[in-house]
Amino acid sequence: TTYDKFACFCKSKTDEKTKAIEEGQTKVDSLIAEIDTLTSNRDTLDADIQSLNEEIAGYNKQVEEAKGLRAGEEKTFEAALLDMNKAVSSLERAIKTLKASGDSTAFLQVQNEVQNGLIMADAMGLVKPSKVMTALIATGQPDVPVSDYDFHSGDIIETLEGLLNEFRASRTSLEGDEAQSKSDYEMAMQAKLDVLKQAQLSLENAQKDRAKTTEDIATANEDLTATNAQIGRASCRERV
Repeated sequence: TTYDKFACFCKSKTDEKTKAIEEGQTKVDSLIAEIDTLTSNRDTLDADIQSLNEEIAGYNKQVEEAKGLRAGEEKTFEAALLDMNKAVSSLERAIKTLKASGDSTAFLQVQNEVQNGLIMADAMGLVKPSKVMTALIATGQPDVPVSDYDFHSGDIIETLEGLLNEFRASRTSLEGDEAQSKSDYEMAMQAKLDVLKQAQLSLENAQKDRAKTTEDIATANEDLTATNAQIGRASCRERV
């Protein structure tokens, strides 16, 4: 009777241990599959992180290049506007002086201002061929006496006023172009910064996912080690 009880006990324990070993092996297989999947996911995240870092570096480079180009445009605009303002002021003073005097001697007082404005206008293509304009540009040369021109006719003043209007129109156009360029730049820059921000957010999320995946791999490895140890102990007792 004692033997039968002991034999029954041994069989029960053997069945229990066998079941434990089988369940443990099933868990091991599941953990190994989980670790393989997590490792694959981590590799994918590593590739995504590298790609996002390269993408972000490219966006940052584009932003810096755009800032540099815009700074150059602003510098060019400011220099052109300064010259334009000087030309407008010079012609305004010259016209005011000529109108106040009304004789040829007045022109000598503003000759340099007029010629500076004309030279700039000529460079900008604003000078229209005419006898008066040609004479004004040449004024100052020994063979072109100012007294030959009839100031009372208003030709010179009229010519300078026309040129002044051209300068003002060009200045308005210059300022309009600058305003449009600034607006286009700001819109393009905002769009680029939005894309950059989204890429940075994606990178942050990918890094968080990688950290979580790495933790899950470590946990799964710990579970695998513990399960293998349990299987080992169960197998040893079964043999005993």
